[in-house]
Amino acid sequence: MRDHRLLALFLRKIKRLAVTRQPTHTVRGYDPSPRPVPVESKTPVARIQGHVHMALALPQTELTWQERLRAAVEADGRRLVLFRSPLRTDYRAVWEDAAAGRDVYAPGAKIREGLTVLDYTTMDLPPEGWANADHLADAGAKRLTPRLVADLQTLHAH
Repeated sequence: MRDHRLLALFLRKIKRLAVTRQPTHTVRGYDPSPRPVPVESKTPVARIQGHVHMALALPQTELTWQERLRAAVEADGRRLVLFRSPLRTDYRAVWEDAAAGRDVYAPGAKIREGLTVLDYTTMDLPPEGWANADHLADAGAKRLTPRLVADLQTLHAH
């Protein structure tokens, strides 16, 4: 199926558009803290704990970026849909443990009001569907993409 290739192409294009507006020293340009340990050298548990920490301490600049994105999309007469990608079962377990019962999505709740959320975090994929602890391999993308396309088409029909 070619849908997963189209999604990959779209994501590459959108990343280029987003990155051109941001400083290049970080993913979104908002993390002023130094990174003494390269991400690649962290254990998966440490990376997940870092993701939870970043979600719970969402900086105002990130919220501003999200508000601007939503405003731009809606000003163009389009509909913004929030997508949460699948999480591997062991990743989810560490995530939940690190969150310690806290709602990691709470800091951005106001921005998400009224948005459709396509949440695939609990989608089960086989081991070959994962490139690593938190990234899909081609096999995972091939399983996710038809479901995502169908869900988006359903939303478009309403």
